[in-house]
Amino acid sequence: ADLWRRQNKNAYVQISQCLEPEIVPLIWATKSAFRAWKLIRNRYAGKGAQGRAFLLKKIWRAEFEESKDMLTQINEIVGYSRRLEFIKPISDDDLAQAIIIALPPSYETLVTVLTGNKAATLSSEDVISAVVEHESRSKESAEKALRAQARAAQTSMQDASKGSNKPKKVCTNPKCP
Repeated sequence: ADLWRRQNKNAYVQISQCLEPEIVPLIWATKSAFRAWKLIRNRYAGKGAQGRAFLLKKIWRAEFEESKDMLTQINEIVGYSRRLEFIKPISDDDLAQAIIIALPPSYETLVTVLTGNKAATLSSEDVISAVVEHESRSKESAEKALRAQARAAQTSMQDASKGSNKPKKVCTNPKCP
């Protein structure tokens, strides 16, 4: 019995450490790992409306951060949509739209291009490819700009040091200041 209590406690701790902070209070009233797991499964991975609503909220309210890798953030949304397949899936077009909506403001031109063609249906793969390509081009442009700034700064420093090595002209005219 003592061994079972220790294992139950360890399993309970493992479960609680894997949860997002807003979900942890859900299991506080439970004493066993089994009950905690069952409660979480029924709430978030079950076939019920609550689980679907939770996942849809994660998908539709996502906001990508410029400072984070776009593909990692996209994969998170795709993961939520994959979990929805066990409950009631969303269409690929809806997933594509959710990714577009989550993009940061600096991707506005890409959003316009992707959503501008009324006749075409967007696939999530097309959107993901476009976002990854855009991010890659943006990083390359930023790197080029940094290299150009570094070269300009180096040239400026070299010009300044050349100017200071020139002998100064001394004026022998008494009217010189």
